[in-house]
Amino acid sequence: MTTRVGVPNDGEAVTVAPGGLLEIALPENATTGYRWELDPLPAGAAVVGDRVEAPDTRAAGAAGLRVFAIRPGHGGTVSARLRRSWETVEPVRTFSVRVRPR
Repeated sequence: MTTRVGVPNDGEAVTVAPGGLLEIALPENATTGYRWELDPLPAGAAVVGDRVEAPDTRAAGAAGLRVFAIRPGHGGTVSARLRRSWETVEPVRTFSVRVRPR
């Protein structure tokens, strides 16, 4: 079973079924240089997928979704930062969820 979260779930606690996946889907427009990066994961957690879902429109400059698929292990906080990899300033946005295994 997959539990999918996004921007509306920022700061929340989510429950993931045993053996399930956590999908984090965040809006990203890579043409601006800003990309989501995961912070180090809790012990036992692992990234098993990282993809971009195209926007629902063909409009130029429309943002897609960056989707991270994570096996959450024993739980903990999973967080990400929206930033340009070459900049050393604070990220323009952050996201986090507290994962509780069921």
